[in-house]
Amino acid sequence: MATSKHLQPEFLITPEAIIESAKGLTSFYGPLETITGSSDDFWTELERFCVELLQYPQALEALSRIYANSILDFERGLFCGMFSVLVARRLGIKKARIRSLFYAALLQDVGSYMEDYGISDYFNIVRAKLGGKPSVSTSSQNRSHALVGSSLIEDVMSDDSLVAELVLHHHAKDDGTGYPTNVGENQLSIEQQILIVANEVSDLLAERGGFDDLYDCIAELKLSSVMYFREVNGAAYSLLAEAANSSHYHAQLSTSDAKALMQLEAMCSFSANALAYSSDLLEFEHYASVRQLRALIKKLDLLMRDTGFAQALDKKCGNSVAIYLQALPNFLERIMEKLKTVQKSLPQDAASKASDLNSELKSLISSLKPNKAFSLFS
Repeated sequence: MATSKHLQPEFLITPEAIIESAKGLTSFYGPLETITGSSDDFWTELERFCVELLQYPQALEALSRIYANSILDFERGLFCGMFSVLVARRLGIKKARIRSLFYAALLQDVGSYMEDYGISDYFNIVRAKLGGKPSVSTSSQNRSHALVGSSLIEDVMSDDSLVAELVLHHHAKDDGTGYPTNVGENQLSIEQQILIVANEVSDLLAERGGFDDLYDCIAELKLSSVMYFREVNGAAYSLLAEAANSSHYHAQLSTSDAKALMQLEAMCSFSANALAYSSDLLEFEHYASVRQLRALIKKLDLLMRDTGFAQALDKKCGNSVAIYLQALPNFLERIMEKLKTVQKSLPQDAASKASDLNSELKSLISSLKPNKAFSLFS
């Protein structure tokens, strides 16, 4: 059946073309070339993985669909695949499972290009079984591409069930707010965490300027290695930190020591207030949003203790934790969004406290973000 929305591939992509695309991508961006060149026999292993894909012609057809429709998604898959392999090797993952990681990264977005496989009908059947209405919104279908891709891969790579599992959970989050299955850190295997982190790094690069800005992700990975997926984020951090060091890269800190101390003071104050508010919320634990907010506040408290924020404030040495301060806004914005959600569910008194805390947090985030350069076009 021909698809009306997406292009059909006119040819099957070959193992040689996959490797050449990967090598071309890395040669064009210095940071990618450095991290892939830092691991012995990396390319030999990747070439073997690609050749072994010939066992799965339907998987190659699926990958060809991605290539025909979106070079961006194809290159995202290549990056996530290479990054996952490098992190997995550092963690001593078995080669067979590293291969599954590479395949899953390449194929993770195939569900976005499979509407001619009767996806709408598939979801209507599932919803009907659950007693739901037989209609699915476009946004719902977009968010369900992981489930669609996983179902396809389960059929075409039936002898390697890990690939389908990895594709299913590549948009999961440590706190259970990801999709499509809302699983959290304790339910995710080390390989699933690796692919999730690779995608998080890819998202950061998309927000910034592309693969040339890979070393700018070091601060976020350092921060994440304290709060969640600690082993995986720690391995990813060391991979980039070592490559940056060998390239003589030095991050530009956007703040002075005096300003960092002011930020630290505000951070410690907010953390204490948030912890007190978390205790007040105990009686509202039956709300999912409250449980999620309390989990984030718990991670914030862990961050404050494990990074030495309080000690840095006592010693008047703000720049000793500057790498964490630089990465904090993204995490704090997650708390701010959850506070807004909680406000809608709670009684007036508790909601009012959430509103006050959110105002304090908004001011803190504003102080942590670097000032944008003036532009007539912004």
